[in-house]
Amino acid sequence: MNTKAYIKDFIPPLKSSDSVVRALQWMQAFNLNHLPVVDGVKYKGIVTENDLKKIEDKEKTLAACDLEYQNVYIFETQYIYDALEFVTVKGLNIVPVISKEGNYRGLLTLVDIIDCFAQNSSVKTPGGIIILNVDRKNYSMQEIARITESNGALILSSSVNQLPDSEIFEVTLKVDKLDLSRILAGFYRMDYNVVASYQTSDLPTDLEDRYQAFMTYLNV
Repeated sequence: MNTKAYIKDFIPPLKSSDSVVRALQWMQAFNLNHLPVVDGVKYKGIVTENDLKKIEDKEKTLAACDLEYQNVYIFETQYIYDALEFVTVKGLNIVPVISKEGNYRGLLTLVDIIDCFAQNSSVKTPGGIIILNVDRKNYSMQEIARITESNGALILSSSVNQLPDSEIFEVTLKVDKLDLSRILAGFYRMDYNVVASYQTSDLPTDLEDRYQAFMTYLNV
């Protein structure tokens, strides 16, 4: 899952020779407030819409402006998880991707990253969702998987989050069965605290959206 495999080329970078007005037009066209800037093939950094709007002469080229570029990026060899962490920590909606030589390779948008995780975490696959609260000292994904599989199901994806100011792990499972009765009975027999369970086909739209966002961001 290297970022290189998910790069989109339909959003071109800005060039140092582009005018401020052109840069602003591109940002408006792509509904973005940041865009990468290149000089030839070399990556210079990210320019922001706010900085460009402060420039009085909008016909100036970017090279002629006193701009402070945000020199943020990830390498094309890094994993898609790093791209997710990038947008979360930096608060940006694009991820510039460069080579180890500093050459610009392309970018990922937040939508690209979310879609990638949705596909790879089986969000779109029919099945059931089970949420457990497990004491840290008793947590074992191997044991959770054993209970699930011994009751006729497979775990398609899982996510673990430690609840704030506690020693409790919240474990969210996506399994390949819609009928969860056997699996739930198995967890109850082993004294697991089942917080909630859902069949994905029955999820209200807003709950499914929240689940998708939850599964995407939980392990950052």
